[in-house]
Amino acid sequence: MIQINTEQVTDKFKALFDFGAPAGLRAFTVMEGMTSGQIFTDNPDNPTWGVVRESTYGTFYLGGTVSAEQIAQFINDFRKLGDEVLAGFWPDDPNIQLLPKQRDYEGTVYDFIDHPIGEGLDALLEKIPEGCTIQRVDAELFERSSDRDMNITMYGSKEKALEKGMGFFLLRGDEIVCETFGGPAIRGMFEIGVGTQEVYRGRGYATFTCAHLIQACEQMGYQTYWNCNSANIPSVKLAQKLGYRTQKAYTLFAWFKPSAQGG
Repeated sequence: MIQINTEQVTDKFKALFDFGAPAGLRAFTVMEGMTSGQIFTDNPDNPTWGVVRESTYGTFYLGGTVSAEQIAQFINDFRKLGDEVLAGFWPDDPNIQLLPKQRDYEGTVYDFIDHPIGEGLDALLEKIPEGCTIQRVDAELFERSSDRDMNITMYGSKEKALEKGMGFFLLRGDEIVCETFGGPAIRGMFEIGVGTQEVYRGRGYATFTCAHLIQACEQMGYQTYWNCNSANIPSVKLAQKLGYRTQKAYTLFAWFKPSAQGG
């Protein structure tokens, strides 16, 4: 196993990976040096397999032909790098049979894609919530974001997050009520996420705020992408309300970090 940097990633290496895999765009943002992660292969010049791990969530992606033994070793190694190791696969992916049988978690996650460009947002944007203002994220708002640290981990720095990402915050006075932030754009696709303060949930604030970000992305020529666990019913319903036409289920597997007792 050889670890390489983004400057060593070739088109031949990228071709080993499927952009249409579950949350597959995240692997490509790592390979393009847009987000943080680790990249491994058997041969940088003539690769037959590759593994990409994004640092924020700890998800790894397989490219080419990787053996069950190699996958098990990767998982054991990756568990030492973060709190958990994740991997997602479509139900018919043969790689599932190669995964270690002992897993700490197995659940269903949804990919939402294919939002109709320029359609379905006007009704969601026509009335701003009473007493609120909407503002595109800037350096000051970014510093106050509940996801500040996560986004700095993802992008590598505040400056890079603001350069590569984009977001909108819903404010009530000086208070952040809801925030949506996403990116980076990769192959015309832009992943978005949202968070609403608990006391303000259930009022449609996330719908309004996300609609602003989706509209801004589409005006720049990007499609948007939404990903959430099937158990997160509010997020599922929000994606459906926002108008995504394709909802695809996949299985997410997780292996947690060993305990201090060596478990």
